[in-house]
Amino acid sequence: MQKSTFTKYIQSLNEEELRMELDALYGFSPDVKQYYVMELGSEKDRKRIYDAIKKNIESKYATRSIRRPRKPRISKIRAILRNLERQKSYSYELGDVYLFNVECATAYVKKHWILTDPIRNIILETYEKACLNIRDALLEDDYMDRINDCIANMKRQPSTAIEMEQIRDRIFD
Repeated sequence: MQKSTFTKYIQSLNEEELRMELDALYGFSPDVKQYYVMELGSEKDRKRIYDAIKKNIESKYATRSIRRPRKPRISKIRAILRNLERQKSYSYELGDVYLFNVECATAYVKKHWILTDPIRNIILETYEKACLNIRDALLEDDYMDRINDCIANMKRQPSTAIEMEQIRDRIFD
């Protein structure tokens, strides 16, 4: 269905029918429900959703074996982050989730000494997005310790740590 057809349909409804249509849509689609929770929900509801997203991201880095660790599910992490970007989110919330992803990735690299190109790319991309969102929200003081801890986790990979320091200096200075 094209948007113009949908618009004509919506305009043809009276106020009561429109309310019923929105109520049915809210009950039918979980995406619509989550959209309105993000848009109109309380801080507690939003925190619950972000905690679930963080737990999901953390599970993609989890591995059972220390000798032969499983590689992180980078494509699934990217899908989670893309879905988050599409939702109505405040910049500090996005920055927090991006920074959490970087923390998980750098902890994985530090623990297992594995740095593949996809892991490196997602670290640098989400690190830059995290720094930009945190700067836009004017919360550098609150997050700077976590940002620096991510760089400290990458000290065994000096080229990536240097790139992260350059990103931090460029964005915050």
